[in-house]
Amino acid sequence: MERLRAGRTVVLFPEGTRSPRRALHPFHRGAAHVALRAGVPLEPVAISCIPGMLGKGQPWWDVPERPGQFTIRVLDPIDPRATGAAEPSEARAARWLTAALRDQIRRSLARVGPG
Repeated sequence: MERLRAGRTVVLFPEGTRSPRRALHPFHRGAAHVALRAGVPLEPVAISCIPGMLGKGQPWWDVPERPGQFTIRVLDPIDPRATGAAEPSEARAARWLTAALRDQIRRSLARVGPG
């Protein structure tokens, strides 16, 4: 929390692991709780690679025939106060933030493809 409040960057992976091909694992609410407690926006980043490599369940030595092209998209920040509820509980706000994060990343990956 101190680092975020001081303007530093903290990287969290809401799935908790690498994504399976063409899908996302359920998101955990840890990133949302951190953003709420620190009072900072979530700044989502969607990363994809074509052809896919280093995917969940894929052996690290299973390297594609051609080099991978990584696409990194920095998405719109999500304000933790924009839950739409007058005074949401932290749990409710974390669920809303997590859903907003998942939906934004899902839409971004659908435009390019997860690889």
